Amino acid sequence: QAQLAAVLKSTGEAAGFNREQLNEMGQALADATTFDAGSITRAQTALLAFSGIVGDDFVKAQQAAADMAARMGTD
Repeated sequence: QAQLAAVLKSTGEAAGFNREQLNEMGQALADATTFDAGSITRAQTALLAFSGIVGDDFVKAQQAAADMAARMGTD
């Protein structure tokens, strides 16, 4: 959570989501997949470093990352 907060601060929440919203999205994704919320938060943190991925594109990229990780057997 500290790293998530740090990247949100450094990017000025460029993706268009605050920490609470990201945690809610992450929990929903965790509930729908085999990944735990911590793994999803780490993926969100990495995606947020790409400040050009915003709004619905961020949501799609997050889902695509989960799908690819599932196919590859990684987290």
